[in-house]
Amino acid sequence: YVLVGWLFMYISRTYGFSDYVADDIFEGRISNFLVKPVSYLRYITVLSFARSSLSLFSALVMQGFQ
Repeated sequence: YVLVGWLFMYISRTYGFSDYVADDIFEGRISNFLVKPVSYLRYITVLSFARSSLSLFSALVMQGFQ
């Protein structure tokens, strides 16, 4: 039950998605994505996926040691 709960929690969290967007707007980095042929939505999605997969991996490792 714990593993399924952790899995659901890590899948459903946003991991600061709105904070990344707000920081990019505030610091002016979003303009780089507007003038370059890089999709900002794809960048944020990959960043969020990487953070969530890292957290999921660490949770699985911790669960394996118990």
